[in-house]
Amino acid sequence: MQAYPATKRWNRGLSLYGRAAGFDALVAGNWITEENYKAGKGYINGGVSGGNRVPYSALGQRGLLGEKSVTASMKTTASN
Repeated sequence: MQAYPATKRWNRGLSLYGRAAGFDALVAGNWITEENYKAGKGYINGGVSGGNRVPYSALGQRGLLGEKSVTASMKTTASN
């Protein structure tokens, strides 16, 4: 039997890509949110609350990526 942490967590992500007339664009984002970790049996934090949550273990993180590019093509004509 595997134990899972008693933490409420959310993971969200979004990616967008577009291309038109020689231009490309990419935008990607990821958001992670976790509440303070709820410790196992017998743990009591020494803080003001005295509860079983581990203080300062919450996580709020985001990652963003953006990219754009231009494709230039040179057309040559053959002359006789």
